[in-house]
Amino acid sequence: MIAREERVPRSLRRFAVPIGIALLAYVILVPLTSTDTAQQALRIFEEDQQKLRGQGRGAGSLLRVHDHFRRHPTSTTARASADTGLAFQTIATAISEVTTGTK
Repeated sequence: MIAREERVPRSLRRFAVPIGIALLAYVILVPLTSTDTAQQALRIFEEDQQKLRGQGRGAGSLLRVHDHFRRHPTSTTARASADTGLAFQTIATAISEVTTGTK
């Protein structure tokens, strides 16, 4: 059996350690940053949900739409309407209110 070092051409051996370190850093850091990003997104959803609860009469619909898009971030208005049982126009209005902050 040939030793690992013998399979790597001499001209590339000097790169073996830096590549190994870079790969190790990638393997460690990517999950950490992904977890941080996911936690930040969840925190933003929670903050938005708290704001929506104070919207008065339409808060129920707003919260249902908000929850749908939290669970299905790439969903469409038509799909949200079908999944939540709310009218298409209600979904469109809720999206407008959430994104612009106006009624």
